[in-house]
Amino acid sequence: MQPRGVLQVYVDGYYVGMPDDFNGELELGEGAHGIEIRAPGHETLAFDVKIAADRPVTYRGALKPANAPPDTTGVAPQPVTPATPMTLYVIPGCYAGNVAPKDVALPATCDLSRLVTIGP
Repeated sequence: MQPRGVLQVYVDGYYVGMPDDFNGELELGEGAHGIEIRAPGHETLAFDVKIAADRPVTYRGALKPANAPPDTTGVAPQPVTPATPMTLYVIPGCYAGNVAPKDVALPATCDLSRLVTIGP
């Protein structure tokens, strides 16, 4: 990772050190982890990784300077699609979603008479 010597590594929100502190090889337990790599004057790099038993994961890259313009080479602007209006169904303390409660397996303790419908 570049810039070498000033990188700070965070795992699951906790500072774990600089790459030189662990010889560039960080050992994590199995499962999902959130990784952040920070350096003064650079954009923070954040990504998720899922660690499997006895399977190394290698990451190589460089942080972008904080004032660098975005790389738009060869990227066509994406049209903005307006959000489709939807109905939200809420039964306080029991259910909230965009699927009508009659189509969902609700707990027996759910009181359908408390249903609130929000939306179009």
